[in-house]
Amino acid sequence: MNNVSVDLSKMLSIENELIVLKDKFSNKINEINTSIDLIDSNWDGKKSNETLKSIEDIKKKYNDLILVFQEKIDALTKARTTYENETNKGVESTATTSPTATPSPTATPSQTATPSPQPQSTVEATTKPYMPTHDFSGSTEAIVLDNHVLKDLGVVFDASGNPMKVGNTYVIKQPYGKGYKNNLLYLPVNENGDVPKNLPVLIELHGNNEASNYIDVTEMPNVMGIRETNNNPNLPAIIIIPQVDNPRYYADDIDPIHDYYTQVKSTFETQDKAFLYGFSAGLHGATKYADKYGDTDIKAAVVFDGAPNSTTLKNISPDIPVLVVASNNKINEVKSTFNYLKNSNISSRVYDRIDGSQFSWSKIDVNDFNEYDSGDPRNRYRSVLEDALNGKNSSNGNLSVVNVSGAGHAAIRDFGTGSYFYDTVLKVLFSN
Repeated sequence: MNNVSVDLSKMLSIENELIVLKDKFSNKINEINTSIDLIDSNWDGKKSNETLKSIEDIKKKYNDLILVFQEKIDALTKARTTYENETNKGVESTATTSPTATPSPTATPSQTATPSPQPQSTVEATTKPYMPTHDFSGSTEAIVLDNHVLKDLGVVFDASGNPMKVGNTYVIKQPYGKGYKNNLLYLPVNENGDVPKNLPVLIELHGNNEASNYIDVTEMPNVMGIRETNNNPNLPAIIIIPQVDNPRYYADDIDPIHDYYTQVKSTFETQDKAFLYGFSAGLHGATKYADKYGDTDIKAAVVFDGAPNSTTLKNISPDIPVLVVASNNKINEVKSTFNYLKNSNISSRVYDRIDGSQFSWSKIDVNDFNEYDSGDPRNRYRSVLEDALNGKNSSNGNLSVVNVSGAGHAAIRDFGTGSYFYDTVLKVLFSN
Protein backbone atom coordinates (compact mmCIF):
# COMPACT_ATOMS: atom_id res chain seq x y z
CA MET A 1 0.00 0.00 0.00
CA ASN A 2 1.32 3.46 -0.89
CA ASN A 3 1.99 5.84 1.96
CA VAL A 4 -0.37 8.82 2.01
CA SER A 5 0.50 11.66 4.38
CA VAL A 6 -2.84 13.48 4.24
CA ASP A 7 -5.10 13.38 7.30
CA LEU A 8 -8.46 12.58 5.69
CA SER A 9 -10.63 13.77 8.58
CA LYS A 10 -8.89 17.13 8.73
CA MET A 11 -9.02 17.43 4.95
CA LEU A 12 -12.78 16.80 4.84
CA SER A 13 -13.31 19.29 7.65
CA ILE A 14 -11.39 22.02 5.81
CA GLU A 15 -13.21 21.24 2.58
CA ASN A 16 -16.61 21.61 4.25
CA GLU A 17 -15.56 24.86 5.93
CA LEU A 18 -14.51 26.28 2.57
CA ILE A 19 -17.82 25.28 1.01
CA VAL A 20 -19.68 27.13 3.77
CA LEU A 21 -17.51 30.23 3.29
CA LYS A 22 -18.02 30.13 -0.48
CA ASP A 23 -21.79 30.02 0.02
CA LYS A 24 -21.62 33.00 2.38
CA PHE A 25 -19.73 35.02 -0.23
CA SER A 26 -22.28 33.97 -2.85
CA ASN A 27 -25.07 35.25 -0.61
CA LYS A 28 -23.29 38.59 -0.29
CA ILE A 29 -23.13 38.89 -4.06
CA ASN A 30 -26.85 38.15 -4.19
CA GLU A 31 -27.50 40.96 -1.70
CA ILE A 32 -25.46 43.36 -3.81
CA ASN A 33 -27.31 42.40 -6.98
CA THR A 34 -30.63 42.86 -5.21
CA SER A 35 -29.51 46.36 -4.19
CA ILE A 36 -28.56 47.14 -7.78
CA ASP A 37 -31.97 45.95 -9.01
CA LEU A 38 -33.75 48.21 -6.52
CA ILE A 39 -31.92 51.40 -7.55
CA ASP A 40 -34.35 53.59 -9.46
CA SER A 41 -33.36 53.74 -13.13
CA ASN A 42 -34.18 57.49 -13.16
CA TRP A 43 -31.72 58.24 -10.36
CA ASP A 44 -28.80 59.54 -12.36
CA GLY A 45 -25.87 61.89 -11.92
CA LYS A 46 -22.36 61.65 -10.52
CA LYS A 47 -23.41 60.37 -7.10
CA SER A 48 -25.36 57.45 -8.52
CA ASN A 49 -22.53 56.54 -10.90
CA GLU A 50 -20.01 56.51 -8.06
CA THR A 51 -22.32 54.42 -5.89
CA LEU A 52 -22.93 51.87 -8.62
CA LYS A 53 -19.21 51.67 -9.38
CA SER A 54 -18.48 51.07 -5.70
CA ILE A 55 -21.07 48.28 -5.55
CA GLU A 56 -19.68 46.66 -8.68
CA ASP A 57 -16.13 46.82 -7.25
CA ILE A 58 -17.26 45.13 -4.04
CA LYS A 59 -19.10 42.49 -6.03
CA LYS A 60 -16.02 41.76 -8.12
CA LYS A 61 -13.85 41.35 -5.00
CA TYR A 62 -16.33 38.91 -3.50
CA ASN A 63 -16.52 36.97 -6.75
CA ASP A 64 -12.71 36.78 -6.98
CA LEU A 65 -12.64 35.35 -3.46
CA ILE A 66 -15.25 32.75 -4.42
CA LEU A 67 -13.04 31.63 -7.30
CA VAL A 68 -10.09 31.27 -4.91
CA PHE A 69 -12.21 29.24 -2.50
CA GLN A 70 -13.45 27.06 -5.35
CA GLU A 71 -9.87 26.35 -6.43
CA LYS A 72 -9.01 25.28 -2.89
CA ILE A 73 -12.12 23.11 -2.68
CA ASP A 74 -11.22 21.46 -5.98
CA ALA A 75 -7.66 20.84 -4.78
CA LEU A 76 -8.87 19.31 -1.53
CA THR A 77 -11.42 17.18 -3.35
CA LYS A 78 -8.72 15.88 -5.69
CA ALA A 79 -6.43 15.10 -2.76
CA ARG A 80 -9.24 13.34 -0.93
CA THR A 81 -10.08 11.26 -4.00
CA THR A 82 -6.42 10.28 -4.39
CA TYR A 83 -6.27 9.30 -0.72
CA GLU A 84 -9.39 7.14 -0.96
CA ASN A 85 -8.22 5.50 -4.20
CA GLU A 86 -4.83 4.65 -2.71
CA THR A 87 -6.45 3.39 0.50
CA ASN A 88 -8.92 1.21 -1.38
CA LYS A 89 -6.11 -0.05 -3.65
CA GLY A 90 -4.15 -1.08 -0.57
CA VAL A 91 -7.12 -2.89 0.94
CA GLU A 92 -7.78 -4.72 -2.34
CA SER A 93 -4.09 -5.69 -2.62
CA THR A 94 -4.03 -7.08 0.92
CA ALA A 95 -7.22 -9.04 0.36
CA THR A 96 -5.83 -10.53 -2.87
CA THR A 97 -2.34 -11.53 -1.72
CA SER A 98 -2.73 -12.45 1.93
CA PRO A 99 -3.22 -16.21 2.49
CA THR A 100 -4.70 -15.49 5.93
CA ALA A 101 -7.47 -13.26 4.63
CA THR A 102 -10.06 -16.02 5.36
CA PRO A 103 -10.40 -16.79 9.08
CA SER A 104 -10.18 -20.40 10.25
CA PRO A 105 -13.32 -22.13 11.50
CA THR A 106 -11.92 -22.13 15.03
CA ALA A 107 -10.98 -18.47 15.11
CA THR A 108 -12.36 -16.43 17.97
CA PRO A 109 -14.06 -13.09 17.27
CA SER A 110 -10.92 -11.26 18.39
CA GLN A 111 -8.86 -13.19 15.84
CA THR A 112 -11.17 -12.45 12.90
CA ALA A 113 -10.16 -9.35 10.92
CA THR A 114 -12.86 -6.69 10.66
CA PRO A 115 -12.43 -4.20 7.82
CA SER A 116 -12.19 -0.57 8.92
CA PRO A 117 -15.12 1.57 7.76
CA GLN A 118 -14.20 4.02 5.02
CA PRO A 119 -14.98 7.73 5.56
CA GLN A 120 -18.07 8.85 3.68
CA SER A 121 -17.40 10.82 0.50
CA THR A 122 -18.23 14.51 0.62
CA VAL A 123 -19.94 14.17 -2.76
CA GLU A 124 -22.22 11.49 -1.37
CA ALA A 125 -22.90 13.56 1.73
CA THR A 126 -24.04 16.60 -0.24
CA THR A 127 -26.21 14.67 -2.71
CA LYS A 128 -29.82 15.26 -1.65
CA PRO A 129 -31.46 12.06 -0.37
CA TYR A 130 -34.86 13.26 -1.54
CA MET A 131 -33.77 13.89 -5.13
CA PRO A 132 -34.96 11.32 -7.68
CA THR A 133 -32.29 8.67 -8.13
CA HIS A 134 -32.34 6.42 -11.16
CA ASP A 135 -29.95 3.53 -11.66
CA PHE A 136 -28.93 3.71 -15.31
CA SER A 137 -26.38 0.89 -15.01
CA GLY A 138 -26.73 -2.02 -17.39
CA SER A 139 -29.38 -0.28 -19.47
CA THR A 140 -29.17 -1.00 -23.19
CA GLU A 141 -31.62 1.82 -23.92
CA ALA A 142 -29.05 4.59 -24.20
CA ILE A 143 -27.41 6.81 -26.79
CA VAL A 144 -23.62 6.59 -27.07
CA LEU A 145 -22.12 9.94 -26.07
CA ASP A 146 -18.88 10.51 -27.98
CA ASN A 147 -17.12 13.54 -29.45
CA HIS A 148 -18.96 13.10 -32.74
CA VAL A 149 -22.32 13.46 -30.98
CA LEU A 150 -21.04 16.37 -28.88
CA LYS A 151 -19.79 18.22 -31.95
CA ASP A 152 -23.12 17.69 -33.71
CA LEU A 153 -24.77 19.27 -30.66
CA GLY A 154 -22.51 22.31 -30.97
CA VAL A 155 -20.33 21.63 -27.91
CA VAL A 156 -17.27 23.90 -27.81
CA PHE A 157 -13.87 22.13 -27.67
CA ASP A 158 -10.70 23.68 -26.22
CA ALA A 159 -7.27 23.81 -27.87
CA SER A 160 -6.43 20.36 -26.46
CA GLY A 161 -9.48 18.79 -28.06
CA ASN A 162 -11.48 18.44 -24.85
CA PRO A 163 -15.15 19.49 -24.58
CA MET A 164 -15.55 22.68 -22.54
CA LYS A 165 -17.75 22.53 -19.42
CA VAL A 166 -19.04 24.84 -16.70
CA GLY A 167 -19.56 22.68 -13.65
CA ASN A 168 -21.36 19.60 -14.96
CA THR A 169 -22.76 21.34 -18.04
CA TYR A 170 -21.35 21.49 -21.59
CA VAL A 171 -20.68 24.86 -23.23
CA ILE A 172 -22.59 25.13 -26.52
CA LYS A 173 -21.47 27.44 -29.32
CA GLN A 174 -23.45 30.60 -29.88
CA PRO A 175 -26.60 29.90 -31.95
CA TYR A 176 -27.77 32.20 -34.69
CA GLY A 177 -30.22 34.70 -33.22
CA LYS A 178 -30.37 38.25 -31.90
CA GLY A 179 -28.51 38.62 -28.61
CA TYR A 180 -27.75 34.91 -28.13
CA LYS A 181 -24.51 33.83 -26.44
CA ASN A 182 -22.92 30.47 -25.60
CA ASN A 183 -25.57 28.15 -24.20
CA LEU A 184 -25.25 25.32 -21.67
CA LEU A 185 -26.40 21.70 -21.85
CA TYR A 186 -26.53 19.19 -18.99
CA LEU A 187 -26.52 15.50 -19.94
CA PRO A 188 -26.87 12.74 -17.29
CA VAL A 189 -25.04 9.51 -18.16
CA ASN A 190 -25.03 5.87 -17.10
CA GLU A 191 -21.99 3.89 -15.91
CA ASN A 192 -20.80 3.56 -19.50
CA GLY A 193 -20.92 7.30 -20.06
CA ASP A 194 -23.96 7.07 -22.36
CA VAL A 195 -27.20 9.08 -22.15
CA PRO A 196 -30.29 6.99 -21.26
CA LYS A 197 -33.29 7.27 -23.54
CA ASN A 198 -36.70 8.66 -22.57
CA LEU A 199 -35.37 11.29 -20.16
CA PRO A 200 -37.39 14.45 -19.50
CA VAL A 201 -36.01 17.70 -20.91
CA LEU A 202 -36.04 20.92 -18.88
CA ILE A 203 -35.64 24.31 -20.60
CA GLU A 204 -34.50 27.13 -18.29
CA LEU A 205 -34.66 30.83 -19.19
CA HIS A 206 -32.57 33.11 -16.95
CA GLY A 207 -33.08 36.64 -15.64
CA ASN A 208 -31.17 39.90 -16.06
CA ASN A 209 -28.33 39.18 -13.62
CA GLU A 210 -27.23 36.15 -15.63
CA ALA A 211 -27.24 38.04 -18.94
CA SER A 212 -23.75 37.44 -20.37
CA ASN A 213 -21.63 34.51 -21.51
CA TYR A 214 -21.70 31.78 -18.88
CA ILE A 215 -17.94 31.47 -18.98
CA ASP A 216 -17.68 34.97 -17.45
CA VAL A 217 -20.97 35.35 -15.61
CA THR A 218 -20.61 36.43 -11.97
CA GLU A 219 -24.07 35.15 -11.08
CA MET A 220 -23.28 31.59 -12.18
CA PRO A 221 -24.12 30.03 -8.77
CA ASN A 222 -27.62 31.45 -9.18
CA VAL A 223 -28.27 29.94 -12.60
CA MET A 224 -30.76 27.36 -11.44
CA GLY A 225 -29.76 24.44 -13.65
CA ILE A 226 -26.05 24.87 -12.91
CA ARG A 227 -26.64 25.00 -9.17
CA GLU A 228 -28.75 21.86 -9.04
CA THR A 229 -26.67 19.76 -11.43
CA ASN A 230 -23.56 20.64 -9.41
CA ASN A 231 -25.34 19.65 -6.18
CA ASN A 232 -26.93 16.58 -7.76
CA PRO A 233 -24.62 15.23 -10.49
CA ASN A 234 -27.01 12.35 -11.25
CA LEU A 235 -30.07 14.53 -11.79
CA PRO A 236 -32.17 12.40 -14.20
CA ALA A 237 -33.07 15.06 -16.75
CA ILE A 238 -31.50 16.83 -19.71
CA ILE A 239 -31.36 20.59 -19.06
CA ILE A 240 -31.06 23.17 -21.84
CA ILE A 241 -29.93 26.58 -20.56
CA PRO A 242 -30.02 29.19 -23.35
CA GLN A 243 -28.08 32.40 -22.80
CA VAL A 244 -28.73 35.90 -24.12
CA ASP A 245 -27.13 39.25 -23.30
CA ASN A 246 -30.61 40.69 -22.69
CA PRO A 247 -33.51 38.40 -21.72
CA ARG A 248 -35.89 40.55 -23.75
CA TYR A 249 -34.34 38.96 -26.83
CA TYR A 250 -36.06 35.73 -25.82
CA ALA A 251 -39.36 37.34 -26.76
CA ASP A 252 -37.92 38.79 -29.98
CA ASP A 253 -36.55 35.51 -31.31
CA ILE A 254 -37.54 32.29 -29.57
CA ASP A 255 -36.83 30.08 -32.60
CA PRO A 256 -33.18 29.22 -31.73
CA ILE A 257 -34.34 27.61 -28.47
CA HIS A 258 -37.06 25.62 -30.23
CA ASP A 259 -34.59 24.47 -32.90
CA TYR A 260 -32.01 23.33 -30.34
CA TYR A 261 -34.61 21.55 -28.22
CA THR A 262 -35.80 19.72 -31.34
CA GLN A 263 -32.23 18.57 -32.04
CA VAL A 264 -31.67 17.38 -28.47
CA LYS A 265 -35.00 15.56 -28.45
CA SER A 266 -34.17 13.75 -31.69
CA THR A 267 -30.57 12.92 -30.70
CA PHE A 268 -31.35 11.36 -27.32
CA GLU A 269 -34.91 10.08 -27.97
CA THR A 270 -36.25 11.96 -24.97
CA GLN A 271 -39.75 12.24 -23.59
CA ASP A 272 -42.19 13.66 -26.10
CA LYS A 273 -42.50 17.14 -24.55
CA ALA A 274 -40.31 19.38 -22.39
CA PHE A 275 -40.81 21.23 -19.12
CA LEU A 276 -40.29 25.01 -19.32
CA TYR A 277 -39.32 27.36 -16.49
CA GLY A 278 -38.00 30.90 -16.27
CA PHE A 279 -37.18 33.62 -13.76
CA SER A 280 -37.67 37.39 -13.76
CA ALA A 281 -37.00 38.80 -17.25
CA GLY A 282 -36.91 35.21 -18.52
CA LEU A 283 -40.69 35.20 -18.28
CA HIS A 284 -40.86 37.20 -21.49
CA GLY A 285 -39.37 34.24 -23.33
CA ALA A 286 -41.20 31.57 -21.36
CA THR A 287 -44.64 32.93 -22.19
CA LYS A 288 -43.62 33.57 -25.81
CA TYR A 289 -42.26 30.02 -26.17
CA ALA A 290 -45.34 28.43 -24.60
CA ASP A 291 -47.56 30.55 -26.84
CA LYS A 292 -45.72 29.76 -30.08
CA TYR A 293 -44.54 26.17 -29.58
CA GLY A 294 -46.57 24.97 -26.61
CA ASP A 295 -48.68 22.47 -28.54
CA THR A 296 -45.65 20.65 -29.96
CA ASP A 297 -42.93 21.22 -27.35
CA ILE A 298 -44.23 21.91 -23.83
CA LYS A 299 -45.79 19.61 -21.24
CA ALA A 300 -45.97 22.15 -18.38
CA ALA A 301 -44.41 25.44 -17.30
CA VAL A 302 -43.52 27.37 -14.15
CA VAL A 303 -42.53 31.05 -14.19
CA PHE A 304 -41.04 32.95 -11.27
CA ASP A 305 -41.60 36.59 -10.36
CA GLY A 306 -41.35 38.59 -13.53
CA ALA A 307 -43.36 40.23 -16.27
CA PRO A 308 -45.58 37.72 -18.06
CA ASN A 309 -47.39 39.17 -21.03
CA SER A 310 -51.15 38.93 -20.58
CA THR A 311 -51.69 38.45 -24.32
CA THR A 312 -49.39 35.44 -24.59
CA LEU A 313 -50.75 33.99 -21.35
CA LYS A 314 -54.24 34.10 -22.84
CA ASN A 315 -53.05 32.37 -25.99
CA ILE A 316 -51.24 29.47 -24.29
CA SER A 317 -53.00 26.19 -24.94
CA PRO A 318 -55.43 25.27 -22.13
CA ASP A 319 -53.87 21.79 -22.18
CA ILE A 320 -50.57 23.17 -20.78
CA PRO A 321 -50.56 23.63 -16.98
CA VAL A 322 -48.84 26.92 -16.04
CA LEU A 323 -47.89 27.97 -12.50
CA VAL A 324 -46.90 31.59 -11.83
CA VAL A 325 -44.98 32.17 -8.58
CA ALA A 326 -45.23 35.90 -7.85
CA SER A 327 -44.29 38.42 -5.17
CA ASN A 328 -45.60 41.89 -4.36
CA ASN A 329 -42.19 43.51 -4.67
CA LYS A 330 -41.24 46.16 -7.20
CA ILE A 331 -39.33 44.47 -10.02
CA ASN A 332 -38.01 46.74 -12.73
CA GLU A 333 -41.07 48.15 -14.52
CA VAL A 334 -43.47 45.70 -12.85
CA LYS A 335 -44.45 47.01 -9.42
CA SER A 336 -46.32 43.84 -8.48
CA THR A 337 -46.44 40.70 -10.58
CA PHE A 338 -49.28 39.37 -8.47
CA ASN A 339 -51.43 42.50 -8.87
CA TYR A 340 -50.51 42.70 -12.55
CA LEU A 341 -51.99 39.25 -13.12
CA LYS A 342 -54.93 39.89 -10.84
CA ASN A 343 -55.93 43.04 -12.72
CA SER A 344 -55.36 41.59 -16.20
CA ASN A 345 -58.22 40.10 -18.14
CA ILE A 346 -56.87 36.55 -18.00
CA SER A 347 -58.84 33.31 -17.84
CA SER A 348 -59.95 31.78 -14.54
CA ARG A 349 -57.23 31.01 -12.04
CA VAL A 350 -56.70 29.86 -8.46
CA TYR A 351 -54.61 31.91 -6.04
CA ASP A 352 -52.66 30.38 -3.19
CA ARG A 353 -50.97 32.68 -0.71
CA ILE A 354 -47.69 31.71 0.98
CA ASP A 355 -46.09 33.81 3.69
CA GLY A 356 -42.48 34.34 2.66
CA SER A 357 -41.58 36.89 5.33
CA GLN A 358 -39.52 34.35 7.25
CA PHE A 359 -36.91 33.79 4.57
CA SER A 360 -34.24 36.10 3.26
CA TRP A 361 -30.81 35.70 1.68
CA SER A 362 -29.28 34.88 5.06
CA LYS A 363 -32.02 32.50 6.17
CA ILE A 364 -33.06 30.61 3.07
CA ASP A 365 -31.39 27.24 2.59
CA VAL A 366 -32.53 25.24 -0.42
CA ASN A 367 -30.39 22.26 0.61
CA ASP A 368 -32.16 21.33 3.86
CA PHE A 369 -35.70 20.57 2.76
CA ASN A 370 -35.86 17.39 4.85
CA GLU A 371 -35.49 19.44 8.03
CA TYR A 372 -38.62 21.51 7.43
CA ASP A 373 -41.82 20.51 9.19
CA SER A 374 -45.22 20.08 7.59
CA GLY A 375 -46.21 23.67 8.37
CA ASP A 376 -43.28 25.20 6.51
CA PRO A 377 -44.17 27.28 3.40
CA ARG A 378 -41.93 25.07 1.28
CA ASN A 379 -44.17 22.08 1.92
CA ARG A 380 -47.22 24.13 0.97
CA TYR A 381 -45.47 25.28 -2.18
CA ARG A 382 -44.44 21.74 -3.07
CA SER A 383 -48.04 20.58 -2.78
CA VAL A 384 -49.31 23.50 -4.90
CA LEU A 385 -46.58 22.86 -7.49
CA GLU A 386 -47.47 19.19 -7.87
CA ASP A 387 -51.19 19.92 -8.10
CA ALA A 388 -50.63 22.70 -10.64
CA LEU A 389 -48.46 20.55 -12.91
CA ASN A 390 -51.05 17.77 -12.77
CA GLY A 391 -53.79 20.26 -13.70
CA LYS A 392 -55.57 19.98 -10.35
CA ASN A 393 -55.37 23.59 -9.17
CA SER A 394 -58.14 24.99 -11.32
CA SER A 395 -61.23 23.43 -12.82
CA ASN A 396 -61.79 26.40 -15.11
CA GLY A 397 -58.36 27.14 -16.55
CA ASN A 398 -54.76 26.04 -16.93
CA LEU A 399 -53.18 28.95 -15.02
CA SER A 400 -52.44 28.83 -11.29
CA VAL A 401 -50.85 31.65 -9.30
CA VAL A 402 -48.99 31.48 -5.99
CA ASN A 403 -48.55 34.81 -4.23
CA VAL A 404 -45.47 34.67 -1.97
CA SER A 405 -45.87 37.70 0.27
CA GLY A 406 -43.10 39.39 2.23
CA ALA A 407 -40.18 37.91 0.24
CA GLY A 408 -37.67 39.65 -2.00
CA HIS A 409 -37.41 39.14 -5.75
CA ALA A 410 -34.24 37.04 -5.71
CA ALA A 411 -35.45 35.07 -2.69
CA ILE A 412 -38.42 33.97 -4.81
CA ARG A 413 -36.00 32.37 -7.25
CA ASP A 414 -34.20 30.36 -4.58
CA PHE A 415 -37.42 29.53 -2.77
CA GLY A 416 -39.04 28.44 -6.02
CA THR A 417 -36.18 26.41 -7.47
CA GLY A 418 -34.63 24.52 -4.60
CA SER A 419 -33.94 20.82 -4.91
CA TYR A 420 -37.53 20.13 -3.83
CA PHE A 421 -38.63 21.96 -7.00
CA TYR A 422 -36.67 19.54 -9.21
CA ASP A 423 -37.80 16.61 -7.07
CA THR A 424 -41.47 17.52 -7.56
CA VAL A 425 -41.15 18.39 -11.26
CA LEU A 426 -39.33 15.15 -12.09
CA LYS A 427 -41.82 13.13 -10.07
CA VAL A 428 -44.61 14.54 -12.23
CA LEU A 429 -42.68 14.15 -15.49
CA PHE A 430 -41.74 10.52 -14.81
CA SER A 431 -45.25 9.57 -13.68
CA ASN A 432 -47.16 11.13 -16.60
